[in-house]
Amino acid sequence: MLSVKKLLLLVIMLLVAYKSYSQFYIGGRVGANFSTITYDNKNIQSSFKNDRKLQQGVNAGLSILFSQNEVLFFNADIFFSQKGMKVSQYSSDGQNRYGYLQVESLGRYAANLKKNNYLTFGIGPYFSFWTTGSYVTIDNATGLKTKSKIEFETPDFKYNRFDGGIVFAIGYLFKNDCKAWGMDIKYEVGMVSNAGENVDGSKNRVLSVNLYYLFKFGK
Repeated sequence: MLSVKKLLLLVIMLLVAYKSYSQFYIGGRVGANFSTITYDNKNIQSSFKNDRKLQQGVNAGLSILFSQNEVLFFNADIFFSQKGMKVSQYSSDGQNRYGYLQVESLGRYAANLKKNNYLTFGIGPYFSFWTTGSYVTIDNATGLKTKSKIEFETPDFKYNRFDGGIVFAIGYLFKNDCKAWGMDIKYEVGMVSNAGENVDGSKNRVLSVNLYYLFKFGK
């Protein structure tokens, strides 16, 4: 299982791998998530087909950009991300809220729109660790809200807290000799089930809109 220490080690390894790049930018990112989940169990997946709604959440953290020419960029991010799913039914509504510590590493192709302005297309892996979670149920007749915390391990089952998958991105980037900023739209396809023994596993699907502001370091 991937731990927080291993995630941090992965970030350090990415920095070492990219240190030869001539332009290095570091700063922050913040964004809005719109997420849902898909189930391994086909019966559960079918039963929620018409009831699932997108769960809103946020993401925020550290972003690093590397570039050596005007065509190929690489970026590595570490951040907190809220995921989950909403379910809307006749008698009640439910919200699954999950919190993850996540690392992404994307390669990006950049099309030069004009000086210092780029349209970027990216793809790469992500790895994350499930840190928090809760279920919220709202009775539509009474308005009563019930919240319960996810127990990752009980005598009867154990969730897999590691997640990983592929990220696709398209965005706009402004970059000069002092700073870089931009926005992008990303779609995450989770490829690791959280299923443990006697648990119906699920995989994350996340659409996000993100803003970046970075400062240049080095030469």
